[in-house]
Amino acid sequence: MSKYLLLILSLILLSTACTNTVEPLPPEAKKTNTPCTESALQLGGTCYSAPTSYNETITWYENKAKNENWTFKSLTDDEPFSFLLATNDMKATLILFRQADDKTTGILIRRE
Repeated sequence: MSKYLLLILSLILLSTACTNTVEPLPPEAKKTNTPCTESALQLGGTCYSAPTSYNETITWYENKAKNENWTFKSLTDDEPFSFLLATNDMKATLILFRQADDKTTGILIRRE
C-alpha cells in the first residue's frame, strides 16, 4: 500500500514540476533572435518578434496587465525600455526593441 501511495505522490509532484508556463506575448509573436541585440541575448532570456509597432506592443501589455490583474511596471526611462512583468504564475523582465520600420517589435523575456 505504501508503495502505491509513494508512486501516486511522485506522479503528482512530477506533473506539477513539469507544467509549462505560457509566455505572455501579443498575438502572432514568434520566437526568433533577429530583433534583439546580441549583447542583450548574451545576458540570457528568450527573444520574440511581435507583429506590432513599438507603441502598440507597450499598449498591448498595459491593457493585458489591466485586464488580467498583472503587474507591468517600467524599469528604465530610455530605449530599449525594460519592464517588470508579474503574472499569476511568473515574474520576468521584458526588454522591448524598436525595429527600423516600427512594424514589428523585439521582445526579450528573462524569467526570474
